[in-house]
Amino acid sequence: MTHEDERAVNAEVPGILASSPMLETHDRISMGGGIIKDALLLGVSPQYKDVRNLAILAGRFFDDQDAVQHAKVGVLVETFAKSLFGSDNEAVGKTVTIKGIPFTIVGVFKERVETFGQSEISDQTMLIPIQWLVTSQVPTR
Repeated sequence: MTHEDERAVNAEVPGILASSPMLETHDRISMGGGIIKDALLLGVSPQYKDVRNLAILAGRFFDDQDAVQHAKVGVLVETFAKSLFGSDNEAVGKTVTIKGIPFTIVGVFKERVETFGQSEISDQTMLIPIQWLVTSQVPTR
């Protein structure tokens, strides 16, 4: 869903409590020391946490202030955090680089409900504020 789609739906459907646009791109993230991993980057709004009913396991989800400031922050899905850093708590505060730009991991999450593979979230997902993807030159899908 794009920002335009979100605005149109919110205007036409009363009572929506939370909504989030989403942009998807696949890229490589660098952890330093020559370690590079493929990742699914989803640009979302802070409300995505509520829309998808995500559980924050460590740290926090990015907020409206992060989004407005185009903060270079992100949250990792639990399986990715563990594979990259060994644990949820160890991931928080670490930095990964996307296209040469450092992003600070502010949280680790998981989906509260089993989706049986019917989710846009994969085992190598990093969520970042959508404003960063919209204003960057990162190609999205």
